[in-house]
Amino acid sequence: MTSSTSQTGNHTTTNTVDDEKFEETHSPDQYAIQVVNDGRVCEKLRHGAYGCALGNNSYSSGIHQIKVKIHFGNVFLGIRSRNIVPIPLHPQVPKYDDTPSTYGWWIKSGFRRCNGNSEASNLPGNAEDNSVFILTINCEEYRLAIVNEKSKVKDEMEVDRLHAPFPWCLFVELPRTLSCVSLV
Repeated sequence: MTSSTSQTGNHTTTNTVDDEKFEETHSPDQYAIQVVNDGRVCEKLRHGAYGCALGNNSYSSGIHQIKVKIHFGNVFLGIRSRNIVPIPLHPQVPKYDDTPSTYGWWIKSGFRRCNGNSEASNLPGNAEDNSVFILTINCEEYRLAIVNEKSKVKDEMEVDRLHAPFPWCLFVELPRTLSCVSLV
């Protein structure tokens, strides 16, 4: 269930997304990643292979905020086009964040991806375990923003609608190491 709040200044309604769940996973090792707790937690169980999960909601209009807790690990948090299947570009190193239509941040390394390309970000790259982040998906202005709830550090980017056509979906990648993320 989503709830709405009005942002001051621009009179735009922001929907707080409460019903998001992880519903689809991708990994070269079918036992490397699992979704538990009724789709609210995604965890990496095995070293070695990357894995990713997509959210169940689709976003193509409005402004939406999703709270995500990074329990441990250098998790990638962002969005991608729902209609573009995440397929690794390099099968020998099957990562999903470097593919077209992917936008977001590696939480503990301080880098972001814009259409699969790596860039520096305003995130310091030293987020503590159990940090909570608020991901804002702004479909009206084709923008994506993230803020660390505790430190208030924020970064944002423009999403190229030609490379990432609507609808968008939540996208989380878990690295080769053990990691865990949950929807708050």
